[in-house]
Amino acid sequence: MLSDWVNKGGGLMTMTGYSSPPNDNANVNILLAPFGLSYGEVQILKKGASATTVPITEFAAHPITTGVTAVGVDNGYEVSGPAAQTRSPTSPSMQPEADTGSARPSKLAKGHVDVWGDEWITYNSEWVNHPDYQVPLFWTNTIKWLTVAGTCQVAIPIFIP
Repeated sequence: MLSDWVNKGGGLMTMTGYSSPPNDNANVNILLAPFGLSYGEVQILKKGASATTVPITEFAAHPITTGVTAVGVDNGYEVSGPAAQTRSPTSPSMQPEADTGSARPSKLAKGHVDVWGDEWITYNSEWVNHPDYQVPLFWTNTIKWLTVAGTCQVAIPIFIP
């Protein structure tokens, strides 16, 4: 069972954001339910007509966000559950004291689950067209945090272009 694997030290990351069909999050929410995490049904942080993505620029302190000052999202979904870690001034419901946000890195027993509310973080455009975003560092931090400490770990370089 997935929850057993995570609780024994495994790492799980999920992403969503594409808005068709409207019940797109149903299956991933089934996987996240044992962890008390879920995606909402209302999209957040939609880009404007001239923008490529909406930058998230405020982060709570967490190993995933260390050194990251901006990443982009578009049409993501709010993430509900414990330990909100990122927020944006463009969405009032994403305040640090709220129970929802754009991401939820959560430590569970010995493992980790990172629920990211958008899929644009995987697009090449975010790596290439946005030198103001720290997408490579975000991914390096995320993968390191999701893996078992002391196993297959490397130091994160000071500068990742």
